[in-house]
Amino acid sequence: YLIPFLNHLIADPHLRMLVLLPRKELAFQAEQVARQLVPSAVTAVAVGKWKGMDEGVFPSILFGTPKPVYEVRGVSSA
Repeated sequence: YLIPFLNHLIADPHLRMLVLLPRKELAFQAEQVARQLVPSAVTAVAVGKWKGMDEGVFPSILFGTPKPVYEVRGVSSA
């Protein structure tokens, strides 16, 4: 599911995707792979305590877990 989306993301940087994974470790690993494949993609991992995101920051891909989310960690952009 991620690789076809990344292909479309290269053509249209306004696309957005939410990826829910069962473990936070897997969310961090998937985010690292996405950044390696498309370094220009803005990504974030939502785990732990939620404190919100910076105003105007809209990650192309948000990785997280289905458990309650308390913070967004590691918003990265190229």
